[in-house]
Order: sequence, then C-alpha cells, then structure tokens
Amino acid sequence: MSEVSMSPVKRLLSTAGISLASAIALAAPGLTASAQEASSFTECREIADVEARLACYDGLADAIREIPEQEREEKLEQQPTVVQKKPTQEELERLSQEDNLARQIEEDQRWFGMENIFRREQRKTEVIEELTQPIMAYRVLPLGNVRFVLENGQVWEQLESDDRRLQRVDDQFVQEANIRRGAMGSYFMKVEPLGDNIRVKRVQ
Repeated sequence: MSEVSMSPVKRLLSTAGISLASAIALAAPGLTASAQEASSFTECREIADVEARLACYDGLADAIREIPEQEREEKLEQQPTVVQKKPTQEELERLSQEDNLARQIEEDQRWFGMENIFRREQRKTEVIEELTQPIMAYRVLPLGNVRFVLENGQVWEQLESDDRRLQRVDDQFVQEANIRRGAMGSYFMKVEPLGDNIRVKRVQ
C-alpha cells in the first residue's frame, strides 16, 4: 500500500514507528491488567510527533469505548477495598472505661451540691471536688448576699451568714464561678476575675 492511500491517522502512526493496529492492541488488553494499560499510555506518550501522539491516544480511547459495560464494571469491582482495622479487646475496654468516666463526671456535676437540697449524703463514687461554670445571670438579694445562675442551669446562693460582700458586682467583674467542696458539706465559690471566695449553697 502506498503512502498516498494511507489514512491520515495511519500515516502519522507509521511515521512515528507504531501502527494503528499496534496502538489498539496495546489499549485493548490494557483494560484487563493495569501494568499493560500503563505500558500502552507510556508508549503513546513517548511518540515525538504531536499529531501521531494524539492519534495514538485516540486509538486507546476508541478501544476503551468498545469494551462492554459489564467488563468495565468487573474491572471496577476488582479494585482493592480499604478494610478498617477492628479495635482490639484492650482498646474496646479502654474506650468503655473512658465513656463510663465521662458519664460519671457528667452525673457528678449534675448532682454537685444537691445534698444541700435533698439532705442526702455525698456519694462515695463522686469523682469531682470542684466545678467551674460561666455565670449567666446574678441578683443581689435584700440582705446583700448574691444569687448566681450558671451556664449549666444550676443556681447557687451566697449564705446569709457569710458577711463577706462582693465588691463591684456588675457585668464587667462577674464572669465565671469556681465552686469547690469544703468540709462538713460546705461549698466555697470563687468569682472570677474578682478572686473573692464566698460561702455558697446550691438552691436549684
């Protein structure tokens, strides 16, 4: 066959030293083995002539389009799947302990100071000795003692018998309350940033 009768694509591939049949042959088996597929595209990429290189890629694309849909799906199914590592028994036990501790702390915070309301004894299992919460609201009572509403919904009140009065009680100086347990069921609140310690009880 003379060069005149050759198609433009075939003539370009022939000039580059690769036949159209070879390009298609490289593409077809390449869909069943990733190594062969990489080799096909590599051979096209190494063609120096631009038009011949594009023709080679076109041949690969045509071969891919001719692959049946079922075979394409099978190829996708053959892709490796990521298997998540199952936690060990030791890890499960550690996570369970951390979860139980978090639940216990949450429960203890909820009941913190409630013995003043229900006259109950402190639970031996309680793990917290103090509580820190933002102060959402406060009110100075008629006797000069102060009632505080915390972010978690708890309401604490300064004891009437506590003659220590907070100075400069306003929004600028009342931001956070740190309540710690004292002896004999007593509680002390440190109001930040004032730094004053007052005796308090939980009323709600």
